[in-house]
Amino acid sequence: MNEMTSTQAERAFPEGFLWGSAGCAHQTEGNNTNSDWWEHELAPDTIAGEPSGMACDSYNRFAEDWRLVAESGQNSVRFSVEWARIEPEPGVFSSEAIDHYRQVIGTARDLGLKTCVSLHHFTSPIWFAREGGWSSDGAVELFRRYVREVAGSMGDLLEIVSTINEPNIVASMGYVAGYFPPRQMDLMASQRAIANLIKAHAATVEELRAKANVTTGLPLSVMDYVAGNDSAEAQQVLQGVRHVMVGVWLEALRTGWIRGLAVPDVEVPGLAGADDFIGVQYYTRIATSPAAMPAEASERDDGAPAVEPYGERTTQMGFGWHPAGLGRVLDQIAEVGLPLIITENGIATDDDEDRKEFVRLHLEQVLEAITRGVDVRGYYYWSLLDNFEWNFGYMPKFGLIAVDRATMERVPKSSLRWYGSVARANRLD
Repeated sequence: MNEMTSTQAERAFPEGFLWGSAGCAHQTEGNNTNSDWWEHELAPDTIAGEPSGMACDSYNRFAEDWRLVAESGQNSVRFSVEWARIEPEPGVFSSEAIDHYRQVIGTARDLGLKTCVSLHHFTSPIWFAREGGWSSDGAVELFRRYVREVAGSMGDLLEIVSTINEPNIVASMGYVAGYFPPRQMDLMASQRAIANLIKAHAATVEELRAKANVTTGLPLSVMDYVAGNDSAEAQQVLQGVRHVMVGVWLEALRTGWIRGLAVPDVEVPGLAGADDFIGVQYYTRIATSPAAMPAEASERDDGAPAVEPYGERTTQMGFGWHPAGLGRVLDQIAEVGLPLIITENGIATDDDEDRKEFVRLHLEQVLEAITRGVDVRGYYYWSLLDNFEWNFGYMPKFGLIAVDRATMERVPKSSLRWYGSVARANRLD
């Protein structure tokens, strides 16, 4: 057998690298009737494009989904358990839901898949929302109670836990932009929500550590933020956006302190250095001013600034292709000193060849970051299935697997085979 060439070695990922695809309970399971998102979708003044309804019926078809993941060559799967099912009423826990999720996790493990489980992925019980949601004084303890139940009833099965999915999006889209439930546009409420979400993450880690041997991390939406122009105002906006979307979260994970919000600075005991990784969820570059200039600065080999086009290729979500931004983001997040897992990266497109190219370009950036010494330990493609994409409904096609909306039949795409072959080989050819 010929020895691996140096070029091939450079294209290899570290031994034990996690290769998976991702989804979330509300987007795939169907009939999540006790959640705030279900209420949001059916509200008379809803901005949702369509209701989630049966979604992908993964509540009943999860075993088929996990089998397709395992057979493709992937070694992991990321998904969420649904708080609204587990605790449908305050302090009342459903043994049926707990038994169901034990089966969901156990089935994946039986197929040889390492599980990465989110305890909260955008949706909350309706009763929690009506008590004030994430901006309320009682939010942290209510979430802690739920996590304590999960840790006690499922902790023996949990392996990797990505605690609260994109809490920075929960705070910004729900409490500033008015785009997600509770559809508020209240800066102070968003600042309280940020502080509560950080504290809830710390409480989650504490509860899990007490009852389970798990690997924990906080998955953050981290885009490649740039200023829209060269003005001092644009730079100031950029710094403000970076702080609330990324900086405050990373400082809390590194130091244990929540700083720089409209609410008082506070230290969160036990938070600093408590996690095993940071989840990086990257999709595109974002200019932080309406007067965006169509260029981004990088450096050429000679050190001079180079200009790259902005948004020439876009996805069904309107996101521009910017794989180089993932490399920059990985370098920035690595400064916290924790290992990184790319817990989401993907493209909404009907063109499966575009999907393969998009993933390849981003995996190139991951390889280059690893070569620079960044400790990246896994990659999860978003998403396994063409699923419900929140207010966009079922229009965006992120999946490696298509779902017939009438029959719920799973139709694997060629990108599933290609991605699985990369995962099986643990390198890019």
